[in-house]
Amino acid sequence: MATDPASEIERLRRRLERERATRREAERIAERALLDLHVANRELATQNSELERFAGVIAHDLRSQLTGVVGYLGTVRSRLGDEVGDRAADLIDRATDSASRMAGLIDDLLAYARAGYAELRRDEVDVGVVLERVLDDCGEAASSVDVERLPIVTGDPALLMQVFRNLVTNALKYVADGREPKVRVSATRAADAWQFTVSDNGIGIPEDVRERAFEPFERLERSDYEGTGIGLSICRRVVERHGGRIWIEDGHGGTGSRFVFTILDPPQR
Repeated sequence: MATDPASEIERLRRRLERERATRREAERIAERALLDLHVANRELATQNSELERFAGVIAHDLRSQLTGVVGYLGTVRSRLGDEVGDRAADLIDRATDSASRMAGLIDDLLAYARAGYAELRRDEVDVGVVLERVLDDCGEAASSVDVERLPIVTGDPALLMQVFRNLVTNALKYVADGREPKVRVSATRAADAWQFTVSDNGIGIPEDVRERAFEPFERLERSDYEGTGIGLSICRRVVERHGGRIWIEDGHGGTGSRFVFTILDPPQR
């Protein structure tokens, strides 16, 4: 029996309408899901920002209290003078040292929080000048740092200084006993970004734990090296806010490490 052409056309038309309706419904569901995701991401970003600001305020207040504690301990020791026994003097020294280390940890927490919520400036930053200021703070150890010609980038000068200060001071500090530190800071152009490298001849970081090194409070070095384990977390946070990324490579000759990071900087000049 022959199929009626008109009936077949009508059947195909209805099928096409059903498929169109199904597609429109799927598109509406997808659009709604995307909108919900956008709202959720925005709310999460707001909550994270508020949490970071709260942490910053708490860190600042705790820092002030610890400064007072250290001051009181110093006053007690000064007023007692020679009357302080060896045992009492040792306890005061231990308490002062603990308070000072806690103050350092709070400073790092405050820097970590600020690196996340502080308004990001977009200035022209002469990285060479930034390194000069970092090395001024390093004192005599600065003679162990070789700096190649560095570019001008667009970014936040204070936050970028934190990155270089953390990487350079770490490179100078984490060196095997009896070895003179050798640090090199260099930069190369990479498409729409500048790529910076801070290489050292230090104790190195095993490949299987390099990603963990950027997590807050992760201390992968030996315990006899002082540190809070926040410095590299600050570096990652700042670099990512500048549209870049940071990672660790083997040092030249299998000694030490190379910390490499990029700063997004489209070629406009």
